[in-house]
Amino acid sequence: MSILERASLPVVRPLILGESFFLDTKGMNLLAPMLALVSLRVELTAKTMRAVPQGEIKYLMETGRPSANWRIWIARHSGPMDYAYHYTAMQIESEPTAKFGPELCNTQVTTLFVGQFYAHILFSTVWPDFQGYEGVSLTQIWPAHDLHIRTEFLPIMSEQDGVLLHEAISRAGKSGKL
Repeated sequence: MSILERASLPVVRPLILGESFFLDTKGMNLLAPMLALVSLRVELTAKTMRAVPQGEIKYLMETGRPSANWRIWIARHSGPMDYAYHYTAMQIESEPTAKFGPELCNTQVTTLFVGQFYAHILFSTVWPDFQGYEGVSLTQIWPAHDLHIRTEFLPIMSEQDGVLLHEAISRAGKSGKL
């Protein structure tokens, strides 16, 4: 996993510092696995509230890429904050007869603020077609695409708006009213 971290440094560092550069597909393919890894590490601090199955971790380790169950967006952070994160695991889809409990989480959201960098990371085994949030301007980097992103034109996210976005799915579930 340290290989993922080292490989992403040329992309992560200028994002944290708010420097301008072109983020291309190669950069997205370096940044996304590192952000998924950070999200997995944050999830470990939650002890019983985990949504990412062991098979996903193995897939990331073996391929160096997040699976299709991950969605990752980025923006510029507008505040003076050095570092903060938010993590929420939840069970958002189940059958009427399904059991409930922290061990049955199937979706998680991790939000990171690091210097001038903001990342919003969604993992879900039950929502593979999630397209994003209505009325929120973020730049999706995973699944990666062929567009180049000029980082000085990334949308801006305040800490307050980032926290509200972080809580959107847990408040609305799969109702689509995000």
